[in-house]
Amino acid sequence: MTSQIRASHILIMHADAKAGSSDRPRADALKEIDDLKRRIAAGEDFA
Repeated sequence: MTSQIRASHILIMHADAKAGSSDRPRADALKEIDDLKRRIAAGEDFA
């Protein structure tokens, strides 16, 4: 078994999503996406 995984997608739900069960406003979801993009670009280790 390897000690690493590879992820291609990060899913963040918001209240307006068609199949969503979240009460998070869309604007908050977009803020979280922007934050994650910055962290990924900076090379943060999510392990």
